[in-house]
Amino acid sequence: MPAISKKTTTLSKYHVLYVLFLYISVSHFAFGQLTPEDIADLQQQGKEKGWTFSVGLTEASQRPLEQLGNVRFTEEALREEEEHQMDPALLNKAGLPSRFDWRDHVSRPLPPVKDQGSCGSCWAFATTEVLEWAIKIHDDTVVDLSEQWLISCNSEILAHTCSTGGFMQLGYFKDKKDDCGSSGAVLEKDCPYTGWDSPCKCPYPHKYWIKSYSQLGTFLNIAPVEDIKAALYQYGPLGTYLKISKSLIAYTGGVYNDKKDEKAWNVPDHAVIIIGWDDSKGAWLVQNSWGTGWGMGGYGYMEYGVDLIGSSASWVIYGDDLSVSPRDLSFSAEAGSSSSIASAQNTLLLENKGTAPFSWSATAPTWLKLSANQGTIAPGTSVTLSLTLALDTVNLQPGNYSGTIFVTNQSSASVQSVPAALTLTPPVIYNFSLDSNPGWSADTGWAFGRPAGLGSYNRDPSRAYTGQYVYGYNLKGDYESDLPRRSLTTPSLDFSRASGVTLRFMRWLGVEEGQYDEAAVEVSNNGYTWITVWKNPARDEVLDTEWVECEYNLSAVADGQPNVRVRWVMGPTDYSQTYPGWNIDDIQFRGRVETEAEVEGEPEPRHPADTDNDGHFSQNEALSYISQWQKGTREMKHAVQILFIWKKGGYYRYDETKEEPYCWVPIENPGN
Repeated sequence: MPAISKKTTTLSKYHVLYVLFLYISVSHFAFGQLTPEDIADLQQQGKEKGWTFSVGLTEASQRPLEQLGNVRFTEEALREEEEHQMDPALLNKAGLPSRFDWRDHVSRPLPPVKDQGSCGSCWAFATTEVLEWAIKIHDDTVVDLSEQWLISCNSEILAHTCSTGGFMQLGYFKDKKDDCGSSGAVLEKDCPYTGWDSPCKCPYPHKYWIKSYSQLGTFLNIAPVEDIKAALYQYGPLGTYLKISKSLIAYTGGVYNDKKDEKAWNVPDHAVIIIGWDDSKGAWLVQNSWGTGWGMGGYGYMEYGVDLIGSSASWVIYGDDLSVSPRDLSFSAEAGSSSSIASAQNTLLLENKGTAPFSWSATAPTWLKLSANQGTIAPGTSVTLSLTLALDTVNLQPGNYSGTIFVTNQSSASVQSVPAALTLTPPVIYNFSLDSNPGWSADTGWAFGRPAGLGSYNRDPSRAYTGQYVYGYNLKGDYESDLPRRSLTTPSLDFSRASGVTLRFMRWLGVEEGQYDEAAVEVSNNGYTWITVWKNPARDEVLDTEWVECEYNLSAVADGQPNVRVRWVMGPTDYSQTYPGWNIDDIQFRGRVETEAEVEGEPEPRHPADTDNDGHFSQNEALSYISQWQKGTREMKHAVQILFIWKKGGYYRYDETKEEPYCWVPIENPGN
């Protein structure tokens, strides 16, 4: 028989444990939503067993078990647990307090309690919450990381989903690759939570990375309480597994201590994070992912060791001594406007959170200017970098630009990246702030005036977006039933030299579904053919409760046109329900306008002697230029030519068919 390698033996161990876990997980007692009768039964058990906690109806008690806890241990999970074990001897267990709560040691706001909803994704929430707390502790900022990215984009052989479950996935914050081959935490705003197995749409921007991650114990072997305390105190909140029970689902406060008959084959099926402890209670303080309606605002105390709490206690090592904030920057200015570009400013805070000084350096995109590119930061101090747009940004065309600021800790060689975005908006061609009545053409019902906050449903606004006045349909309430089309129309606008024309305005609109009542924005370049720019959805009502910025591209109709009009239309409406209708404010038309030189072509080159560029040599200009020949800085032919033009009256034109200096030829006085 051939020898069995160590690798083969190890894999066999994982396989045996995995098969055992599958058997246990499919055979454990399952239960669904808890009824009032179930709650009453639990309350009776509490009296009989001396529970030190209360139970009642919670958000979690209304959900089936598979939506609350869905931890699944695969062979890969077992391998990771073994590879990332920390030697407890490396922990500092001296001087630990009898009570500790991370919420008391960071500023407000705190990383929020989340709700996994109807998805069995507790493992993903515990994963992100460990890093969110590490970021809060190190950077003093609250970030919202994406659980959906872990659910939809993990590259596990047995995919981790809402329905099939998973295990804590801290490796994806370091170097484990998602479906697109990238690692690092993704923000919630870039991959929002759907609460179901939605498809991965990577690549996504990755914002946060960890140096490493470790754990104490396994899901089958809980580490000693003092070891877990030391890790929690030293590294921050810990991800952990536990075993769900009916009493835990219905927990509303107190110290959870339902000591059920523990079975040797019990395995965890849920994940939470531990954020503190209290020896007087003999309990861990946990943060759950079942919403704020569970426990004490989403938190709870669980007696040490009960329901396997503390198993696989896991944490991350996050952050360099150099802390950089914010994590991204955005700039906005009007293209071609020196004053607008000069006013677009931002700051970047560099902090030394270590115990020794370090040197730093920074680079930025070419369109950004840093107030400093290098320096030294002492422990516990900070440096604020001012960021402004480079002067030559004035030459950039309207559009969106992006780049990255790189800040390097020269001592650790750690490089932190800060994405920077620049939006250059087209110049404003026409601006109607409505500070005064512009006198637009208004059909019956449309009016210029002060909004009164009247009407049904969402009501009209009680104040203008800026200033005091708006244009609106029936400023004192709703539009009428059986209303024909009624319009508010701008005067003729000249865009004959404009390109990329856009319309931007602020809107507060209330209108029934488009299949019943209509609201629209239309544009015309001849006064009789109107193109719809926007109309309300056929099957959705519009109920604005705040001013909404609207921007529409008019270039297909307006570019190069001298007679453009835009109108806002209310109606037709049906015979039944009515709503507050249109309110608009701060209307702008933007675009790039060609200069006269661009329209007519490049201007004729002026003679170097014509210092005031008026197409004529004065006596002083001619003599000054001739003196340059006398000093040897000009050839004689240049002096002779300018003398010739001056003697002819001093007026000249440029003839591109001739070489210098004879390309400038005398002409009659254009004023004669």
